[in-house]
Amino acid sequence: MDETKVQELENAAEEPVIPEEVTEATAPTDESPEKRIAELESEVLRGEIKIALLLNGVLAERLDEAARLAEGLVAAGKTPQEAAREVAENYPHFLASRRELPTISAGSYGTADGFSAIRKIFSAR
Repeated sequence: MDETKVQELENAAEEPVIPEEVTEATAPTDESPEKRIAELESEVLRGEIKIALLLNGVLAERLDEAARLAEGLVAAGKTPQEAAREVAENYPHFLASRRELPTISAGSYGTADGFSAIRKIFSAR
């Protein structure tokens, strides 16, 4: 072999091999650490808002709707707790309401209850 060809092969071996196609999985991300930190901070803020809403009595089914409203208030300068309290006060349909179920009790004794007439019908036979 010629010495120039040997030299070219040695130089080619030292150069990094770059694949022709770069897939999305191997592509470097353009996301900076600052952007990632900002995303994580917003996730933490959303979590704080949701916890504050739950503590103020908002139904779990309505939590996402109430959280969007509270996020707007937080963006306006309120704390998550203040925003959650304001949403709970101004939007009562988000709140869980306790209802007392009526209890019906009918005694099966005496002559004045409704069942005494029925008992008389069946006892006479």
